[in-house]
Amino acid sequence: MNSTSTASPSPNSYLPFACLALLASLPLLAAQPTTQPVPQTPSQLYNLTAVHTIHLHFTPDQWQAIEPKSTGRSPFGGPRPGGPGVFGPASFLAPVFMTAADQNRDQKISKDEFHSLADKWFTDWDKEKTAKLTPDQLRAGLNATFTPPGFSPPPQKPPPPPQPRKNHQTQRPRLRNGPRI
Repeated sequence: MNSTSTASPSPNSYLPFACLALLASLPLLAAQPTTQPVPQTPSQLYNLTAVHTIHLHFTPDQWQAIEPKSTGRSPFGGPRPGGPGVFGPASFLAPVFMTAADQNRDQKISKDEFHSLADKWFTDWDKEKTAKLTPDQLRAGLNATFTPPGFSPPPQKPPPPPQPRKNHQTQRPRLRNGPRI
């Protein structure tokens, strides 16, 4: 007698398919928006684990009304970069050059005035009269010339560390809440 047996699949043979189906459906489950109640208290609103989604709709007129207006000035109050009075080193250097070099006060520095200023500064900064400026002399001269009034140039050398106080034997011990003995 020939018997054919039909074996039913074991429960373990479906396990890989079930895991694959679960993994494939995870992005779909994660993408589903959840409906959370609207926060009613500040602690609910500022809960660090909650993510709130809002959708704002503006008409073109409303959008135009909330758009920042251009005033020609930077957000920090000064002129916009690239315009007249651009903020930079020239804002500090130009007045010093103009005051020191413009000998005829015509608000222009001629080539002769510029050379005259350079000769004056070089002579003033060359304290040792060697006809050469060391980096330290150049730094000191620039600091002295371009430091605004009320400011001082940075110190050349750090101050020496404080000396420890010496314990004088002549001092008598003091009682906690009383006079010296």
